[in-house]
Amino acid sequence: MLFGLLVYMIAGIVAGLVFGLVPGMHNNLVSTMILALAPLLLHTVSPLSLAVLIMSMAASHLISSLIPSLFLNVPEDTAALLPLHRMVKQGEGVLALQVMILGIIAGTFMSIAFLPLFMIGVASAYPFIKPWLGYAVLTCCMVLLLQQKKKGAAALVFFLTGLLGIVVFHTPQIREPLFPLLTGLFGMSAILLGLREESALPRQKELRLCIVGKRIVKPVFCGVFSGTFMALIPGLSGASAGSVTGAWLQEKGDEVRLLMMSSIGAANTFLALGTFIALGKARNGSLVAMTTLVPELHMQELILLVGAGMIGIGATTVVILNSRKMWLKIMDIPQDILGIVLLMFLSSLVFLLEGWMGLLVLFTSMMAGLVTHEIAVPRSLMMGCILLPVMLMLLL
Repeated sequence: MLFGLLVYMIAGIVAGLVFGLVPGMHNNLVSTMILALAPLLLHTVSPLSLAVLIMSMAASHLISSLIPSLFLNVPEDTAALLPLHRMVKQGEGVLALQVMILGIIAGTFMSIAFLPLFMIGVASAYPFIKPWLGYAVLTCCMVLLLQQKKKGAAALVFFLTGLLGIVVFHTPQIREPLFPLLTGLFGMSAILLGLREESALPRQKELRLCIVGKRIVKPVFCGVFSGTFMALIPGLSGASAGSVTGAWLQEKGDEVRLLMMSSIGAANTFLALGTFIALGKARNGSLVAMTTLVPELHMQELILLVGAGMIGIGATTVVILNSRKMWLKIMDIPQDILGIVLLMFLSSLVFLLEGWMGLLVLFTSMMAGLVTHEIAVPRSLMMGCILLPVMLMLLL
């Protein structure tokens, strides 16, 4: 039994490492594919083994997905860049990678330490919080919009992408609406911008990570605090939660922001387990797949899944950091060739999984992503495609 679980944990780590390096292959999509194959696999594999595979894959994916986020098709307009892309443009991509991995590891340990208290607090408070969840999402959306300099343009992007999300979620021909929707909004549009602007990435410097412990605690705490919102409020993204709680973070600098943003994903991965045990509600795609296979999670299963996640993060960190020179060689490939290959790959993948309707959603959302760039508002506002439908569902 133990040997079998170890084998599937290793398989999950390898799968997370591989799929994380493929742009557009979100962890939720891969988990759904595994769940679709479950009727065949369960003839020879236990449900708990598949759950361990999915958990270790989700944790491994947190680390490996940093590579395409960092080094593929960074747009030329530095004013609109995320902190990690600014660092890449300055030749500090390796340092940004190290900072984000540090944020994930610190966020993992802080989340696990907080998990017992979180489960007790959620179980006690949720009956009182539940009627107000819709208003909580509304408040987050209002804070997100009021933080913007171009409030009219920000509201336009938020509500238009929200309407797009409502239409896509209610299109029965689309089985996995988030895949073509988010790939178009954030992936295809960014790749096209990189092709249009012919951005050339500078040679990345091998810089040693040097962050004092005091500078780690506060941003990671803010990230874990944001992760609690994601674990409770359906539809809230890391970017949206980080934008709200990040206003409290007085420390400046790209490294501090990266620590906070990367720890959010780790917190959501582990605290979502606590949400399911306390409330019976799954708040992300991986957990939906795991709890479909294992409908009841007890303390023994929780410890096993947390352990698989920690090992997945640790093993993938070792692989990624020790092979960073190989990832940097990818940057020697002409960006236009790499961009065209990625566009063809993502379009083909959407067509294979969702057909012509999926392609229509992909290219419509891609155009929305391009318009967002042209009117110079943050791309995080495009998460209205999820936030607005969820808010209306909770309020109406």
